[in-house]
Amino acid sequence: METKFHQHPNIDPYTNEKITIGDRRYNQLILLYGNPPKIKSPLTNRKININKCEYIKLIKQGYTDDQLLYDLNIITDKMEKLSIEQSKLFFGHRYMAVLKNNNLYIHNKQYNNVINCCCTMHTLFIYTTSGLYYINDNCIKIPFEFKISTMQYSFGYVFILTTDGHLYLYQIYDHILIDTFIKNIMMISTSVDHVLLLKSNGVYYVDKMSYLNINLSKYYKLTGVIKMTSSKCSDLILTSQGLYGIKNNELSLLEIDNVIDIASSEEHSMILNDKLYGFGNNKSGQLGQNNVSSYLYPCEIDIPKNTSHVYCSRHSTIIYNGQYYGFGDLENDMGLTKSLTPVLLDI
Repeated sequence: METKFHQHPNIDPYTNEKITIGDRRYNQLILLYGNPPKIKSPLTNRKININKCEYIKLIKQGYTDDQLLYDLNIITDKMEKLSIEQSKLFFGHRYMAVLKNNNLYIHNKQYNNVINCCCTMHTLFIYTTSGLYYINDNCIKIPFEFKISTMQYSFGYVFILTTDGHLYLYQIYDHILIDTFIKNIMMISTSVDHVLLLKSNGVYYVDKMSYLNINLSKYYKLTGVIKMTSSKCSDLILTSQGLYGIKNNELSLLEIDNVIDIASSEEHSMILNDKLYGFGNNKSGQLGQNNVSSYLYPCEIDIPKNTSHVYCSRHSTIIYNGQYYGFGDLENDMGLTKSLTPVLLDI
């Protein structure tokens, strides 16, 4: 019966009645039989395949029929491009960590079997195959039995999102692990004074004073979210429909098309399509304008061809096109150099 369903996903194998791809009955069959089959989208004429977990997340966001198929093409394409096998960069205060092939390099030290990392002002959190560790002057193992999807730092806490969507906080100064009891989170993005939480029904903007009470947060109904970044100047949300910005709690669709990556630090943001645009604080030259004047609106930055990724640290910006280039106060961030325009880095 499984083979029959995979051969004819628009037919209920139990009743032989026609069903619609993406409707409730179809979703039940997906849960029964595992990964969805490859289906040709009537909009893009391409076959798509996505793993069960990601598919169910999208179904919960309200996708159905042609729109689901269309968005799956866009989301999988962009997520594949954003997950190209390369070094991953993490920034703390006056240092950078590089994660490559499950080895983490920082301050001439190497940590092995690392899955994920989070840099705070002066400490390092690493999640390895043997557990979660807090590293400052000493290396302390934190009792935590759940698999971690991502970790991010904000206002004295490390936000820990598990693979099953449960959110925990680690209070750095008192070394306390806090269960927020917030579940079904798909993605997080933190800033110095707020955090964005993506759930199946949309994005929640939670400021510091709300203490992660979603009922007190601002809600934005968005679907097809690919990536979120946060800063004091604005928040950026890349979706299959386009790029959105949140400023002064107002959500708006930005007039920048074909965006492939976004990044933010505390006070500046970057938007990458076939060009690179930056805005916000530029006192260290992190906007690549060959000056130190700040920009309220996006300004274009001259970059090498085929740039596919962008990263923001506190005082600088790094881009990747097979090689790494940086601009801003790289000396303050990484002990490398200072440059108001992109220079090649040895990473």
